[in-house]
Amino acid sequence: MNVKQTNQVRVKFKLVLYVFLLERFVSVIIKLNVIGRAIYYLVYFKAKMTRTLPVSVRFCYLLLHLYLMSFTKKCLPEEFPNLYVFGDSIFDNGVKRSHVSGMRTGYSPYGIECHWYDKFRFTNGRTIPEMIAVSLKLKLPTSFDESAFYPEHGVTYASASAGILPDTGSIFGTNYCFEEQIGFFKETLEKNLRPKYQSAEKLSKYLSDSIFFINIGSSDYIHNYLQPHDYSSSRQYNGEDFAQLLTTKLGDHLKELYNLGAR
Repeated sequence: MNVKQTNQVRVKFKLVLYVFLLERFVSVIIKLNVIGRAIYYLVYFKAKMTRTLPVSVRFCYLLLHLYLMSFTKKCLPEEFPNLYVFGDSIFDNGVKRSHVSGMRTGYSPYGIECHWYDKFRFTNGRTIPEMIAVSLKLKLPTSFDESAFYPEHGVTYASASAGILPDTGSIFGTNYCFEEQIGFFKETLEKNLRPKYQSAEKLSKYLSDSIFFINIGSSDYIHNYLQPHDYSSSRQYNGEDFAQLLTTKLGDHLKELYNLGAR
């Protein structure tokens, strides 16, 4: 090996060493905050996926993730007060006892990983919002029926088979579409939150700092548009028009949530 080749090897070794040290540095910093853990794992798997790329490219990846991490810490509040969840069976955490619901579970394997055998959820363990609540060290969101007993918790309004449109999933029985779920949130706002936060400014800050999860729309296809024997939507609208209908309705509902204080 001549001198030129030796120098090239040294340069490459230094670059690899710098990247390794930077990776360790980034991982330590990111682990200091809970939100950053997601970005940490993204960096970790991205690094594994890009080992065949040049060192300079991997170095750019790390700088990008470091920037995103610092940006995230500046933009997010130190603590999130609560979670408010809207959606379908993916987020539904159990039967609404005072509200008749058409789609129910309540048998194995649903809930077997947790002490929630009386909770009629559509998963064997925690729902996605509950997993995020645990990661953020927040109280688990309760069902709407339980919200009066646990006003310090967030609330899940999600309803299995529900969609953006009122008639979506109706073949299974009663469910609560996005508009009705927003109506339940209004009840929570008036009965639980306004009495607690008597100042409009405090209530506004609480809501703007809280996290609002929305997972809605897939049932409008699965349990509506793609079921021509049970629903007339596929005969009334072509694919593009139906998508536009959903987009318009969803936009209206999001504006309503925004006007209620959601951010």
